[in-house]
Amino acid sequence: MEHSVNRIVDETMSNPGVAGVMCVDEKGLCLSSKGKLNSRVAGLISGITQQASKLHSDIDRMPVVALESDSGSILIKFKDRVTVAVHKNL
Repeated sequence: MEHSVNRIVDETMSNPGVAGVMCVDEKGLCLSSKGKLNSRVAGLISGITQQASKLHSDIDRMPVVALESDSGSILIKFKDRVTVAVHKNL
């Protein structure tokens, strides 16, 4: 699993405008992190998706959470037991 997570992080980082990527397990453990997303916030990222999951009872329709600021946005999505956060510059 580690190899596939690192591959996904590397592929995502190669997209234009992406400044950071983090993958977090269901317990808040950082599986992989690159760029501007610091592994110290892994538990917070996991907690955000846990709270957002309460908006939908269907696990296949998990919401994407977008946090926006003047410097960019962070998109957070839970899928296949892993939370992925992507930091994009404006």
